[in-house]
Amino acid sequence: MATLTELTTDIATAHDQMRAAVEGAAAIWEDAVLPPEADEVNPSASGDAWTPQHAARHAIGGVAFFMGFAATGLGIDFEFVRPEIETSEDAARAVDSVFAGVDSLIAGASDESLILEAPVGDGQIAYASTKGIEVKKNVEGALRMIALHTADHAQ
Repeated sequence: MATLTELTTDIATAHDQMRAAVEGAAAIWEDAVLPPEADEVNPSASGDAWTPQHAARHAIGGVAFFMGFAATGLGIDFEFVRPEIETSEDAARAVDSVFAGVDSLIAGASDESLILEAPVGDGQIAYASTKGIEVKKNVEGALRMIALHTADHAQ
């Protein structure tokens, strides 16, 4: 089992990676230059190449999605409105905003709360396993998904 400090470090690293990826993709923001999602990761993948804009929207929405899982486990009311992301500048602001929300959420957690049940789904568990990571249906799993999914799409 990871500690909250380890998870926080992984989440901060993923935040930095996503921010750098968004900034680095400004010149090709709407170009379909990224590989499509793999079928083993998403059985309903379209096979179409992604744009950096698409990847950023997906990853930022994913952070909010997984924050909801962690908040449920922690017994915290949570609502995050996905921001409109048209430009790379919008995405950079959204990355910082959503990760500020993660920081607020983590402030209500402890090492002991990591084992609390959270609604992490079988799809997330399968996705993590394709990356060699074990994720459980608890707060730790939700926080691990924030870091893993964000870092994956930042690449």
